[in-house]
Amino acid sequence: HTTSLGALKDSAKLFNVDLPKADSTPGLEVLKNLKGKAFDKKYLMLAIQNHEEILSLLKGGGGGRFQAIMANLVPRISNLLKTAKNLKGSIR
Repeated sequence: HTTSLGALKDSAKLFNVDLPKADSTPGLEVLKNLKGKAFDKKYLMLAIQNHEEILSLLKGGGGGRFQAIMANLVPRISNLLKTAKNLKGSIR
């Protein structure tokens, strides 16, 4: 995550692209009150949702060099999404 976020910020700065400002991932606050399987399920649901949103943004951009650079992140994020979905399926 750190490497991908760093690449995104560096490329955005290089191409004068404004990134949305976010203090934290939406929904993380609710995790503070959960434990055990309830925590695991909610965490993975949020991870899946967030990675799907990121993939949609990366794949739907308006072209150009910035978009081409960001397309390099798609396989990495796709693998993270696949892992989260597999983990979610293993929690009963």
